[in-house]
Amino acid sequence: MKKFLLLTSMMILAGTPLAAQENLLKNPEFEGTGEALPTHWGKGPVGKVRRIPAPPGTNAKFAIEITKTAADDPKPFAYAIQANLDIKKIQNYTYTAQIFGTKGTEVEIYVEANNPGRTCMSQTVVCDGESWLPISLDFYFPEVITKPYAVVRLRKPGTFAFANPKIVPDNTKFGNGSFDFGEYKWIFDHASIVEAPEPYGSVVELKNLNGSASIKQTGIAVKANQHYKITYEASGGTDKQYTDVQGATWFRITPQINGKPIPGTEIWRDSFPNWQQKKLTFKLDQDAVIDIVGELKSPGTVRFDNITFQPCKSEIPPLEIVLDPPCSHGNSIFLPDHENLKQVTGILAGEVTAAKYTIEFLGKKHDVKGLQNPQPFALDCPKKPGKYPMAATAFDQNGKAIATASLEFAVHPPTPKRKVTFRDDRIMLIDGQPFFPLGIWSVQGSIPLEERLKRMVDAGFNMGKCPIQLIDTYAKAGLYAVASVPPSLPTTDSPERLESWKKKWTWIITRASENPNVIAYFNIDEPCWNGRPYEPIQEAYHFIKSIDPYHPMYLNEAPRSTVEDLRHYAAASDAYGVDIYPIPSPNAHSDLPDKTMTSVGKYTDISDEVVRSRKPVWMTLQGFSWNGLRSREPIIYPSHEQNRFMAYNSIVHGATGLFYWGFNWTTENWTFIEELGRTIRELRDISGILVARTLEKPLLKPSADTINTLQKYVGNDIYVIAINESDQVVKATFSATKLPAAIHLPLDGTQIKTSNNAFTDDFKPYDVKIYSTTPKLPPPQQKPPIPATQPQSYLKQDDFSFANWIWFKDKNKAASHQTFFIRDIAIPKNAKKVELQITADDHFQAFIDGKLVLEHADGIRGHNTISVLDITKQVAPGKHRIQIHAADGGQPPCAMLYVVGITTTDNEIIRIVSDDQTLASETKDANWLKSDFVPVAPNWTPAAILGKYGSAPWGHNAYPEPADTTDLGKEPFPPPPKK
Repeated sequence: MKKFLLLTSMMILAGTPLAAQENLLKNPEFEGTGEALPTHWGKGPVGKVRRIPAPPGTNAKFAIEITKTAADDPKPFAYAIQANLDIKKIQNYTYTAQIFGTKGTEVEIYVEANNPGRTCMSQTVVCDGESWLPISLDFYFPEVITKPYAVVRLRKPGTFAFANPKIVPDNTKFGNGSFDFGEYKWIFDHASIVEAPEPYGSVVELKNLNGSASIKQTGIAVKANQHYKITYEASGGTDKQYTDVQGATWFRITPQINGKPIPGTEIWRDSFPNWQQKKLTFKLDQDAVIDIVGELKSPGTVRFDNITFQPCKSEIPPLEIVLDPPCSHGNSIFLPDHENLKQVTGILAGEVTAAKYTIEFLGKKHDVKGLQNPQPFALDCPKKPGKYPMAATAFDQNGKAIATASLEFAVHPPTPKRKVTFRDDRIMLIDGQPFFPLGIWSVQGSIPLEERLKRMVDAGFNMGKCPIQLIDTYAKAGLYAVASVPPSLPTTDSPERLESWKKKWTWIITRASENPNVIAYFNIDEPCWNGRPYEPIQEAYHFIKSIDPYHPMYLNEAPRSTVEDLRHYAAASDAYGVDIYPIPSPNAHSDLPDKTMTSVGKYTDISDEVVRSRKPVWMTLQGFSWNGLRSREPIIYPSHEQNRFMAYNSIVHGATGLFYWGFNWTTENWTFIEELGRTIRELRDISGILVARTLEKPLLKPSADTINTLQKYVGNDIYVIAINESDQVVKATFSATKLPAAIHLPLDGTQIKTSNNAFTDDFKPYDVKIYSTTPKLPPPQQKPPIPATQPQSYLKQDDFSFANWIWFKDKNKAASHQTFFIRDIAIPKNAKKVELQITADDHFQAFIDGKLVLEHADGIRGHNTISVLDITKQVAPGKHRIQIHAADGGQPPCAMLYVVGITTTDNEIIRIVSDDQTLASETKDANWLKSDFVPVAPNWTPAAILGKYGSAPWGHNAYPEPADTTDLGKEPFPPPPKK
């Protein structure tokens, strides 16, 4: 069951005047005799409650005074009450009043019913002893059997007067965003209420296979200059024949006036079968009445649930301190690399524009003059290792402080470990040597992992994102590792469990930091688009950086969302980027008006804007076919010319690293990888240009607007990358103040003669050329050595590829759900080796004949790791029972996968895999681990098969690892969800 949401507020929103409506409270003027309680009003047994003339400051003639003394029983409240209110179910109401009391008196109002029991409580208002204060409560009742009653009460000893009480229907409030009350408050067009699996229950489904569909709630009052936030969950993309090339259905929920979205909120969004959280914020400069409208853009189906609408604070920080590179890497510098850095520079940015700023740093207060936003500043740089707090304050013209911001600046000492930093132009430095990352998001296939990685190295790649367990496997193949780390700390009420988690990850990160094959960490993919809260991501970033500040954190986003929203997530990174896959064009993966290949450069610009040009931008480009990903025809991969243009388009717009996604998810296509390798190897060969300094004043000026350039200098030589950002043939003339007699094209060994310090060249559509003042390319970047170490990962044949993800029927999308599994097995007499391979999304404890043998219970190993345990000694020939307790960590889907691999003396492989022969229950029977326990229906039923290993959403991203049983049984297991 979904919980009802109670919105309380101290603000009465604008709209239809509430005073003009019928007051459901009887005798609100307190007409009566003397100090006796007025008709229709009662009191509690504690304190003194009486009628009095209203104190000055209100238009009321009388008030009710309530007093409670220290001598009164300290537990009960003193209150006045009116019963038998004519409240209708699922109707919004507002309860308002005025209070005047002695300073510190705490007052509350509430409306309550006994059958069914429900209490709607206001916020506590503290009297100031000087003036009448408003108190307000917004409420509704989902069901009304016995009539509710209204109460005004004080918590602690004190005295206050209560006047002008009103309870009126309020149709200006948003309501029924959970659709528990069907169509109440909504206008449906090609929409209906349907039942979704728990925890969603009743949801609204917009479905039209011939056009659009919508839901609308009207008459919602908003106030001027108040920020509002709409949050909701959406799921679509189920009608495959109506989805776009991504497999997405497009929709939006927007605040509208006169049928048009409020500017800044009109963006259409894409949805997929899994539920995603979305939000938007807006602000108007005048009071208004708006509609909230959910729309389906084109034929298909989309579902909405848990729509909320409420006032909020601006999510743009009023003031931020943003440091320039190289100090932008973790707000720090590294010795001895930066020992000659004289100043820490940066900007003060945010929502406020101040008349004056001050910055406190190194024990001094510095005035920052100027009225810019952002406002540059420069401070002396500390030289000794340590942490140095920096605090900024913004002041208005009257000298009043209007915003503050702070950060902790660090100077890190020299380290014997491998150190990865960034130059002031955001070029990566590995042990001081410039380096241009050419990375992959892992690679799948039918051949052994080592061979797959070797082929990627042959294609020209130098780096790979990988599970932290596979660092040395990647190194052996010749790839630096970008090791995946937790994007957030575990959600737990147990300090012991959190401390245990931190202790283990401190050990893991410390080991990784000492491994010379680690170049960076990766924390999370597309968090803003997926609706992940940014605060836990920032928290985990700071935790990991506190352990290892010498390696950068890389975060990737989807080509969606606003710059302001994305900046919250970019704060949890040292290198940032976006994935964009526009082939075949035009392609809906681009959320810009530009749906072609040139959107790659535009998203590079957007990423640069997100990080305010102060952190490296590593773009992720297309390494797959959209139709191949969706099992459709025709299967179209990017061509060599398209691969080449997209890479250079990113680079010309400022990318200092490139990664490729798709090999890690779709069916292997080595022919395409060989074709892509032509571009990657070319980039590797010109890496001496890519890591060179950019000319502050460009040498060549093209005559055509569609020709874009990146101009570098290497020693005394100039290199210019020129690209045609159009689908037309272009003849461009390049001019300069002074040019040599000939300009060279070092990639093909040709040259162009110049005349009058100019030359002309022809460009094919989306063409790329490199010009230089010398016929030779500079030497490629020097790749710091990757030590040849023995891989520590556990590599064997993929027995688990035969297994299925399973769970209790219809509960795999229920957050925090837990399932119990039983599988009886028979070990043959000729078995010489038996292994248990198991993982879960997210936790499990595995038992053999009731004895705990293996677990993922602390968040150290998740569903990306398949733990492998040799159980030969625990299972003699004969019958045995495997028992597994699995739990979701709070973010569905839920799933578990296992294999019992038996090798016989004849080297025959017998596999017992997770499937519907496994019995599942969501009820923990007291004796389920005993050998004589008989699992019977209806509690125990065949497990539901969710898909084979490799199926979405898990893909092929799980790797076998030797089981860790060091702390077996000592780690706390997630508690069962509250019912």
